[in-house]
Amino acid sequence: MEIPAHNQISPEEKPWKPTITRMLLAFLFIILFFLLLTAGTALAFIKKYDNKVYPGVFVGEYPLGGLSQSEVVDLIENFNNRFSKEGIELVFTDKDGKENRLKFNMVNALMNGGDSAVELVKLNSTEVGKAALLSGREGGAWSNFLQPLRLRFVSPVHLVASISVNDEKIANSLHELLKSFENGPQNADILYLPSGEYSVIAEKEGQIFDYGNIIQVLETNLINLSFEPIEINLGKASPIVSVSDVNSI
Repeated sequence: MEIPAHNQISPEEKPWKPTITRMLLAFLFIILFFLLLTAGTALAFIKKYDNKVYPGVFVGEYPLGGLSQSEVVDLIENFNNRFSKEGIELVFTDKDGKENRLKFNMVNALMNGGDSAVELVKLNSTEVGKAALLSGREGGAWSNFLQPLRLRFVSPVHLVASISVNDEKIANSLHELLKSFENGPQNADILYLPSGEYSVIAEKEGQIFDYGNIIQVLETNLINLSFEPIEINLGKASPIVSVSDVNSI
């Protein structure tokens, strides 16, 4: 029986099969395409954000991408003004069990007995602007080429705003604000009577605020541009001199 010519397979015709060489070429083509795409995207980012902060750069939770250095400085100065006007709310329960909410102006607080405002803490806007613009540009040539994509898609940077601070003045200002809610400890003492005799007055525990901790939290809020209220607590304060100390004299 003769096989029709159109059904016959030519000895020269072979079914297509992938070879190692073809697979390697396809793999190399994909790698080359990916590299070209990455390079093109990186170049586009570098050109688009010339003299501007790359996307993926934050201070606190605020994005800075697309801003120039001067615009970042203006943004931080706006926060300085807001902290000056709005302050940060302190929330606490006093010794009588009543909840209190007080505003503490930690940027421009009036010191006790003075007529003018004293700058206690200030965000360093110029330094934040420089740090923001340098993010993604502080490495070598190859690193700087890829940094914009890393910041945008892989690993964003959250800058911490630098501050100028005077802890002593902050503590004094806080004490003026909160001292009426404190009950300091009382040392044991000797009470001399008109008869010439004396009696020993026992020591008493008090309740005061931990100003060091309050300052630490206030500064953390400031460098992260946060206006969240801060919960503070009265803590026990022990007297230095006890009845046994007095009796041993």
